[in-house]
Amino acid sequence: TIEAWINGSDFTSEMSILAKNNHWNFSILSGGRLAPSIYTSDWNQSQDSRTLSVNTWYHVAMVYDGSKIISYINGVAQEVLTLDGAMPTSTDDVFMGAQSASGGYFNGIIDEVRVWSDVRTQSEIQTSMNTCLSGSETGLVGYYNFNENSGITLNDATSNGNNGTLTNMDGSTDWGSSNITISSN
Repeated sequence: TIEAWINGSDFTSEMSILAKNNHWNFSILSGGRLAPSIYTSDWNQSQDSRTLSVNTWYHVAMVYDGSKIISYINGVAQEVLTLDGAMPTSTDDVFMGAQSASGGYFNGIIDEVRVWSDVRTQSEIQTSMNTCLSGSETGLVGYYNFNENSGITLNDATSNGNNGTLTNMDGSTDWGSSNITISSN
């Protein structure tokens, strides 16, 4: 399960929210439709029928339960693709706001990114999407709340220590406010 708050400023080309090369990609297609894709024995991409608007905050999530990919917008699910097979595992980098180191860049703001090792239900997503997490929740393997305000290190708020390095930004001037309201636990 992957979750994030996003606010896109332009949907004229495909761009990634989160991606792991040759494994999975949670992206937005030109025109503003979510497109979760997973590699099992081949690439399996689906398209959510709902369209996102620019300059609007959305909570988005992608869940793969071993038989289907489900996308969520603001806690509302849509089953988008049925498939079989396990995703490959690897230690490849995960890209946030890009499909890879060289493209598919997200044009907008991303906040409150959560990566889970378990299949989150619609109820679980709805219950926690407007809440700040502690980082010690069961199944949470990466939590990036973007509360640093300076520098180029994006801290993982879990005990896993999967910190990220922010690129293509000035760590002293490019931080901003998300203007979303997330309540504390």
